[in-house]
Amino acid sequence: MKKKLLLIPLAFIGIIVIAIVITLSSAMSIEPIMACDPIGDAHPICGWQNPEDIESLSDGRFVLVSEMGDQNGTTPGMISLLDLETETRTELYGGGATELAGDWGETTCTEVANGVFSPHGIHLSESTDSTLKLLVVQHGSRESIEMFQVIETDNA
Repeated sequence: MKKKLLLIPLAFIGIIVIAIVITLSSAMSIEPIMACDPIGDAHPICGWQNPEDIESLSDGRFVLVSEMGDQNGTTPGMISLLDLETETRTELYGGGATELAGDWGETTCTEVANGVFSPHGIHLSESTDSTLKLLVVQHGSRESIEMFQVIETDNA
C-alpha cells in the first residue's frame, strides 16, 4: 500500500514540474520571424519556396535544400544549394527528364520522373565507393524516393 501512495505524490510533482517548464519556456520564447526582417540575433535568409529539409555538404559551407511544391502534382518544387558564406541560393534541379541512375534503386522503376517534382525530406549518404547519394522523398506527380548523385566541385 505504501508504494502506491508514494507514486501519487511523485506523479503530482512531475505534473507541476512540467507545468513550470512550459510556463517558463513560453515566457522566454523568441518572437517568430514572419517578414524578412531580422529580430535580435536571428535573421532570415529569404527567397525560398517552402524549404522543407536541409543536408550539409562535407565542406560545411554549402547546404542542399529541398523546396517543396505541392502534393497535388501541380506546383513544382526543387533542390537548391545554399552558400552559407554569401547566403546565395542556386537552383540545382527542378524536375524534368534526367538519365536513369543505372543500378540504383528499384529495378522495376524503368522510367524517369518527368512530371512535377515536389521534394520533401532529403537524406545525403555516402556509399562504400565514396559516391554521395541524395535520397529525396517526392510528393509531386508520383510518390517515390528519387536518388541523385551529388558531385562536389571546387565551387560547390
